Amino acid sequence: MNSYTISYPDILVAYKKMKSNIFYSNNSTYYKVKCALFERSNIEEKLLNIQNILQLGVDSQAWKDILKKITYFALPKKFESEDDKSGYFVFNSGILNNNKVESIYYYIDCPFEIHVISMLWVIKRGSIIDKQLGPEIFGNRLRKTVDGRLSEKGLSSFEMYFIKYTKWRDLAIEKSIQLHNSGRSSSIICLDFKDYYHTIDLQKSLFESIGSSPYSRLDEYIYSISSDYSIKLNKSNRILPIGLVSSNVLGNYYLKDYDKEIVKKFNPVYYGRYVDDIIMVIDSTNTGDGDRILPKELVSKLNIQSSGKITHKELNITISKEKMKIYNFHAKDSISVLEEFKRNIRKNSSEFKFLPTDEDIESSFDENLLEINYSDSINKLRSLEGIHTNRYEISKKISKLLSYVNNIKAPQEHDFEKINKNLENIMLGNRLFEIQFYWEKILTYYAISANVNAIIAFVNDLLDRIVHLKYGKDLNNEDINNKIISSTIELLLCSFISAVSLRPALMKERKIRKAISNIRTSRIKVLFGSRNISQIQSILKVFINSNMMRQSLITIPLLNYCNYQTYYTITDNESDIEYYPNKMTHYRLDEKKMIYSPRKIHFEEIMQFIEFKYGVFGRSLSPERKIKLANKYSKKYRIFHSNKYYEKVYD
Repeated sequence: MNSYTISYPDILVAYKKMKSNIFYSNNSTYYKVKCALFERSNIEEKLLNIQNILQLGVDSQAWKDILKKITYFALPKKFESEDDKSGYFVFNSGILNNNKVESIYYYIDCPFEIHVISMLWVIKRGSIIDKQLGPEIFGNRLRKTVDGRLSEKGLSSFEMYFIKYTKWRDLAIEKSIQLHNSGRSSSIICLDFKDYYHTIDLQKSLFESIGSSPYSRLDEYIYSISSDYSIKLNKSNRILPIGLVSSNVLGNYYLKDYDKEIVKKFNPVYYGRYVDDIIMVIDSTNTGDGDRILPKELVSKLNIQSSGKITHKELNITISKEKMKIYNFHAKDSISVLEEFKRNIRKNSSEFKFLPTDEDIESSFDENLLEINYSDSINKLRSLEGIHTNRYEISKKISKLLSYVNNIKAPQEHDFEKINKNLENIMLGNRLFEIQFYWEKILTYYAISANVNAIIAFVNDLLDRIVHLKYGKDLNNEDINNKIISSTIELLLCSFISAVSLRPALMKERKIRKAISNIRTSRIKVLFGSRNISQIQSILKVFINSNMMRQSLITIPLLNYCNYQTYYTITDNESDIEYYPNKMTHYRLDEKKMIYSPRKIHFEEIMQFIEFKYGVFGRSLSPERKIKLANKYSKKYRIFHSNKYYEKVYD
C-alpha cells in the first residue's frame, strides 16, 4: 500500500475522460449540466481536493461528507396499463393520461467528485478487469489503441455503443444462417437479467479477485459508494449505481464465471453478452428433441428456479422469464425470417449515410412510429395484442430532422405546421414519457428553428402532466411521488438548457421569459427550487462555457473556445450573438477551454476558424499561410493533451 500515490495528472485525465464520456452519451443530459456546474469555478482546486481525499482514505471525514450527499433521481419507466388479460384491451392506452407510474428508472445523483473517482477507478482498476474479459463480452468494453493497449491519456474511454451492439447481434444471425447453409439445424437463445444492476450483491471478494495493484485502494471507494447508495434506495444488497462508469465495468465482471458455465454446458457455436443480455447460437442437429432446444432443458441447464432466480455460487440475479426466447430453425425449414431481419438491419444502418431529403422528412413521421404485436395472422383483427411506441424509430426520425434543418435548410412556415403536427402525434399522453430521453432532441429542433411557441407549448404541456405523477405501488408516499416529479422536472430543465444553448438569444424572447415566470407555481417552487429567469440564464452560460452543447450543430465550434464570454449559435444571424468583438485580438483560443475540451478538435475546424477570424475583418490569407497557422494551433492543442504537458504543469 506504500506505493499508492494518486497524482494530479491522474485526476485531471480522469476528469477529462469523464467529461468526454458524458458529452458523447445520449442519455446523460442531466449529468452534462452537473459537469458544467462542477467546472464553473475553481476547477483546479476541486481536482486537487479529490487528490487529497484519495490520499486520506475512506475513513476520512472529507470522504464521509461526500457520501452523505449521495441521493438519486427517479424517472417514470412504465405506466399502469388498462389492458385486461381476459380479453379487454385499450389499444390507444398510450395516449391516455394515466398518471400512475408502475416502474421507475433510478439513477445516482451525487457530487461530481464521485464521477471523477469512478472514472479513475476504471482507468486504474477497470482496465485490469477488461483485459481478463474475452471477446464474447461486447458491452462497455474499454477502448484500446491500435496495438491493443488500453488508452489511458486519450479522451475516449469506452468503445462505441452502436458498433459493439450491432456486432453482438449480427454475429448471432450470421452464425445461424451459416449453420442452415451447411444443412444444420440451429437454435438462437436470448436471455435477459431482470433489473440487473439493482439485483447484484456486490461483495469485497469480487474486488479481491481482480488482483492486487498499486491502485487496489481505489476499490474501497467504489465499494463504499455502492454501500451508501444502496442504503439510500432501501436495498439490503449492495447494488451497482446506474450512472457511474465503474458500474459498467463491474457489471461485465460480475458474470464472468457464469459466462464460462453456460459455454461449458451448451457448447454454443456463438455466445455473446451485452451487459445483461445474452445471445447464443447452438447447433441443435441430432439433439434428440426434433433438432430443437426445449424450454425445460434450458431452465434445467441454467439452474433457473420457478421465480426466475439463478442458483449459481454467490450470484444474486434473476432471469426475466418473459424475455427468455428460443428460436429453433430446422435445417429443412426456411430461414427467410433471419434473412429479412438481416436486410432490415442493413437498411437501418445505411439510412444515416446520406443527408435526408425533403421527401424523407415529409414521409418519415408517417411510418413505423408504433410497434404492433400480433398473436396470429397479421390479417386477423383478433390477433392484435398490443401497440407500443417504437422509440428507435422516433429517435432516428428526430435525428434526421436535426440534420435536415442544420445542413440543408430551415423549414418554411407550412413545413413547420406539418412537422409539428407529426411531433404532437408522437407526444400524445404517456407516450411523452416513453421518449423522455429524446426531449432534449425535440427541444433542440424547436430551438434551432427558433420556434418559440412550440418550445412554450412543449414545456407547459409536460409540466401539466409531470406535477400529477404518482407511484402506483404506493400512491400516498409523498416522498417517492415528489422525487419522481422533481427528478422529471429537473430532466426537463436540463433538456431545455442543452437545447437553448445553441440559440441563447431565445432567452431574451419576451414570450419565453413570461412563460417561465408563469409556470413557477407554488407546487413547482417547492419541488424544483426557486429558480428564476436570471438563475436559469446563469446555468445556461455555465453550460455554454463548458462546451457541453451539441457542437456538431454549431457552424464554427471554435468560436466558443475563444478567451471571451461569447455565445455563438448555429446561425449566422448577428442578433444571435450576445457579444460580438470588434478587435481581432479577441479571437484568441482560450488555453483553459482547449485543455478541458470534451472532444478532440480536428484540423479542418482550425482551418475554418482561421478563415473566419481573418475574413470577418476583410483580411485574406494565402493557402500556405492558413495551413501554417493551422499547424501552429494544432500543435499547441496536442501539447495541451500530452503526457509531458500534464507532468510539467501539474506535478
